[in-house]
Amino acid sequence: GNARPEFGLSAQVQDKSRTIKTKKAMRDQNFNDIESIEDDDVPFQSDPTRPPSNTLPPSIGRPPVRSYLGPVPLVGLCGFCVLIASVIGIVILFGMDLESDAFDISSYISPQSNPNEESRGRGFGGIRFPTAAPTGDYPTQSPTDGVKPVYVPTTAPPSVSFLPTRGDRYREVWIDITGRLSGLSMGDVISFSDVSSPQSQAISWIVYDDPAQLSVENVNLLQRFAVVSLWFSMDGSNWNTADSWLTGGSECSWTGVTCNDANVVTVIDLNQNNVGGTIPLEIGALSSLEALKLHRNEISGNIPATIGNLKSLSTIELWKNRIKGTIPASIGMLTSLFTMYLDNNELTGVIPSEIGNLFNLYDLCLNDNMLKSPIPTQLGTLNLRRLWISGNRFTGSFPSLILSMPSLEVLYLYDNGYTGTIPETIATNVPYLQDIRLSQNKFTGCPPATLFLMPELVTLYLDENLLTCDVLPNIYDAPALKDLQMYHNPLGTALPGPRIAGTSVLQVLKLGNAELKGSIPTTISYLRNLEVLDLEMNQLTGTLPVEMSYMTRLSILILNNNELQGQLPRYLDFFTFLIKLHVHGNRFTGTVNSKLGKLSNLKQLSLHENSFTGDIPAAICALKVPEQNLAVLTSDCMTDVTCPCCTCCENCSPIP
Repeated sequence: GNARPEFGLSAQVQDKSRTIKTKKAMRDQNFNDIESIEDDDVPFQSDPTRPPSNTLPPSIGRPPVRSYLGPVPLVGLCGFCVLIASVIGIVILFGMDLESDAFDISSYISPQSNPNEESRGRGFGGIRFPTAAPTGDYPTQSPTDGVKPVYVPTTAPPSVSFLPTRGDRYREVWIDITGRLSGLSMGDVISFSDVSSPQSQAISWIVYDDPAQLSVENVNLLQRFAVVSLWFSMDGSNWNTADSWLTGGSECSWTGVTCNDANVVTVIDLNQNNVGGTIPLEIGALSSLEALKLHRNEISGNIPATIGNLKSLSTIELWKNRIKGTIPASIGMLTSLFTMYLDNNELTGVIPSEIGNLFNLYDLCLNDNMLKSPIPTQLGTLNLRRLWISGNRFTGSFPSLILSMPSLEVLYLYDNGYTGTIPETIATNVPYLQDIRLSQNKFTGCPPATLFLMPELVTLYLDENLLTCDVLPNIYDAPALKDLQMYHNPLGTALPGPRIAGTSVLQVLKLGNAELKGSIPTTISYLRNLEVLDLEMNQLTGTLPVEMSYMTRLSILILNNNELQGQLPRYLDFFTFLIKLHVHGNRFTGTVNSKLGKLSNLKQLSLHENSFTGDIPAAICALKVPEQNLAVLTSDCMTDVTCPCCTCCENCSPIP
C-alpha cells in the first residue's frame, strides 16, 4: 500500500530533510554573493535590497565557513551517515545569530570607556575590536604586542556602519599608525572611523594621494601622519602661507616645519598665518618637538592632553587665539620647557599644581584669560624670571608664593580682584624686580616705602587701586625707576617735589585723578629727564611755576581739570618735543601766546573751558596744514575766543 520512506526514514524526517535542503540552497546563494565581492574594490556591506538576516558577517582571521551538502548517495548505510552528519552541521550553523550585520561601535568600548557596558571580546587599550572582517577603519589585531595604550576619546563615539574596505595598504598603514600612537599612550582611535575626521583624511592622503608613498617600515611615517593631521585639523586650506604642504617632498621642507639633521621635526612655527580649527591629539606624536609657535591665529578648542608627550619642548606659544578649556595637568610633564605663552585666550579653571614640575621654566605668561584662584603653591618653587597672570579672575590677598621667588624680575598682577595691602617684604624677598604692575585691583593702604628704593626697579604701576596715604618725596629716589604710575587712587595728599636736583631718572610720572591738593612744587623742575607728566583731574591750584621751563624733554603735559590759573607761561615754546598739551578745564586767562606756533611736533592742543580771550594766533592755525601734525585744536570759540581753525568749540571733552 504505502510507499516505503526513502532510506528507511519516516515522513517527518523526509519533510525536515526537504526543509534543510531549501535552507542550504539559500545559504549557498548568500555565500556565493559574499565570495564575489573583491576586498580591494567593493564595499563590504549588506545589499539594501535584501533583509539583514540574509547577510553573513565573515569571521576574523579565516575565510568564511562554507558547508556544502552534495547529492545524498542513494545507497546503504554510508548515505544515511552522510545525511545525519549534514543535518547536525546545518542545525549547528543555523543556530548562529544571523539576524544582524550592523556594526555597533558601542559594543566594542571596554568598561574603562563605558562603565555601564559589559566587557565583550578581547580588549585593547579600552577598545573592543569587531569580530567582523577588517575594514579600512579598524584593525583586526592589537597594533603593538605587549603595549596597552590609554584610550582618551575626544568626542562621543560616532555612529558607524561598515565602511568600504580600502585595500591591503590602507589596512597596513592604519594598523601601523594606530599601533604607534597607542604605544605613545595617546590617540583617538575612534575618530578614525569617521571619514570626515582629520585623522581619517590624513591617512587617506598618505595612502592614496601622497607621492612619497612611505612604507610602514619608514621611521618617518608616523611623523608625516602627525604633520598632515595638523593640516586637516587646523584648516590648512585657508592658511595665508602653506608652501609645499601636502606635496611629495619631505615634511621638513613644508613652510613652518623645521627638522634636525636626522629629518626629525623640531619646530612647528605657523604664527600669524590664519590658522584655525583645533590642535589635534596627534601633536603628541612629534616627540622631538622643541618649539611650538601657533600664536596670533584663530585656533579654538582645547589644549590636548597629549601635549605632555613633547618632552623636548622648550617653547610653547599659543597666545592670542580662541583656545578654551583648562590647562591640562599633563603640561607638568614638559620638564624641558623654558617659555610658556598662553595669554589672550579663553582658558578657564585653575592653574594645575603639576606646573610646579617645570623646574626649567623661565617665562610664564597667562595674561587675559579667565583663570581663577587659588594659584597653586607649587608655582612658588619655580625659578621664574617673568610671571604674567594679569587680566584673569584671581582674588584674595597678594599671593604670598611670589615672596618665595627671589629670581623674579617681572611681575604682572594687574586687572584681577586682589585686595589688602602690598606686603613690606616684597622689596627684600624679591630684590631683583624690574617691572611691577599691580594696577586695576583693590589694594589699600600705602605702598611700602622700600618699594621705591629697590635697586633694579624700572617700572612701577599702582594705578586704579584704593591706595590712601601721603605720597612721600622718596617716590623720586629709586635709582633706576623710569616709569611711575599711581593715577586713579584716592591718595588725598599734596604733590611732593623731589629733594635733590639731577638725581632722578624718572621719565614718566602719572598721578592723575588722585585727589592731589595744593600747588605744583617748584622742585618738580628737578625731574629733568621727565618726558610725560600727567596731573589731570586733581585739585591743584596756583600758577605753573617758572622753574618748569627746565623740563625741556617733556613730550606730554596733561594738566586739565584742575584749578590752575594765570596766563599760560611763555616758556612753553621751549618744549620743542611736545606732542600733547592739555590745559582745558582750568581758570587760565589772557590771550593765547603765539609762540605755541613754534611747537611743530604738536598733535593735540586743548584750551577750552578756560577764560581765554582774543583770537587764536595764526601761527597756531598754521600747524593744522597737511604737512604739519596738529590734529586736535579746541577752544571756547563759541563765546570769548575767535578760532577759524579749531576742531571743536564746545562740549569738547574728553580729548582722546
